[in-house]
Amino acid sequence: MHIKQLLTLIIAVATASPCLAATRETKLINNNWTFHLGNAASTQADFTHGTEYFTYFSKAVGQNAGPASPNFNDSTWQKVNLPHDWVVDLPYGANESHSHGYKQVGWRHPENSVGWYRKHFTVDKSDEGRDISVTFEGIFREAQVFCNGFYLGHEPSGYASQTYRLSEYLNYGGDNVLTVRCNALLEEGWYYEGAGIYRDVWLTMRDDQHHIDDVFAYWQDGVLKISTTATDAVEHILIDKDGKEVARGQGDLTVSAPHLWNTDDPYLYTLRTVLTYQGEEKDMVETKVGLRTIAFDMEKGVLLNGTPILLKGSNLHLDHPGVGVGVPREVWDYKIKTMKSIGS
Repeated sequence: MHIKQLLTLIIAVATASPCLAATRETKLINNNWTFHLGNAASTQADFTHGTEYFTYFSKAVGQNAGPASPNFNDSTWQKVNLPHDWVVDLPYGANESHSHGYKQVGWRHPENSVGWYRKHFTVDKSDEGRDISVTFEGIFREAQVFCNGFYLGHEPSGYASQTYRLSEYLNYGGDNVLTVRCNALLEEGWYYEGAGIYRDVWLTMRDDQHHIDDVFAYWQDGVLKISTTATDAVEHILIDKDGKEVARGQGDLTVSAPHLWNTDDPYLYTLRTVLTYQGEEKDMVETKVGLRTIAFDMEKGVLLNGTPILLKGSNLHLDHPGVGVGVPREVWDYKIKTMKSIGS
């Protein structure tokens, strides 16, 4: 959901944000999950996952009675809201990885290194026939994802977002369950990484035949250059902070007298991308866009909007004391403002 690109003499920062539209709904489904530790060393201790005669690899819905099954009883599991990091609750050990916070997780502790998550949700019968998907912004790590017992896919990296189509696997008008198994037995980084579904999860419903997939925009030579992946032609409308339309077109947009983004005035426009089919609006995506130029000069250094700027940075990783890598948005806001107050 977050797109970045750095080019000489460019840049716009474009962050795609979920929005409501005529046929598109994007819901944050962070609340009311259940959680339980598994076990990386024993399939029996890991709720017998993968031990059935026909596994989830060979059957659409395996015979496993474990957490991937929609009939599994998780009533005694811990109730959690996302983002969540189970490592913050694990004990410390003097001989554990110092760069990972001396927590008892990883290959020495297989009993602490697998986590299971389950989420019950409903989808209205009237939504049948729409394109429905789930997006996980971050799961650390080795994630297996299931819906109603159907195996959706696997992502080994703890830092890659994942999107899975759910439309064919849902009980419309009835109960549905998402199941995620994460395995943090191995490390990816040299810093504290935690474990679990540590970023937001979104449920998106849109028109199945006519929709927008991606919108990317960057600012160059006074023009907002836009690249879109969509099933049909789209129109772009650029709107300022006051809600006033400043540019409109089916391709790149020329903006006269733009309000440029800078570190003291991080001004953002809204780029509204609309897909219309046979006179009817089918999909709409809104993208926050900051217009700015960046150049690198051998004598003047880094130029932001033509003005030299001194970059002051910090070695700031993705965790925070007390919450690990499951950092709420409000904590990120506090951290960034604090870093700015001391000169970053």
